[in-house]
Amino acid sequence: AQPTRAQILAEVGTCGAALPDDCVMEMCRFGAGELHLVGSVVGGMAAQEAIKLITRQFTPIPGVLLYNAIAATMTVLSV
Repeated sequence: AQPTRAQILAEVGTCGAALPDDCVMEMCRFGAGELHLVGSVVGGMAAQEAIKLITRQFTPIPGVLLYNAIAATMTVLSV
């Protein structure tokens, strides 16, 4: 039998925390997508661009940055 949501939460030590159905569906949809790794890469790039804008020391990316985490590639689209 497949483990229930409550059993999985108990195994990871969440002390009876509730997990909404939409969160469960989202995690099932992504599976092992390594979202925390993608989030850290995109967050780092966004922080770097924010620093460029605030300090006015370097030129920010001139367009829209597309990041492909599967192929580990980036593309800048001119606006």
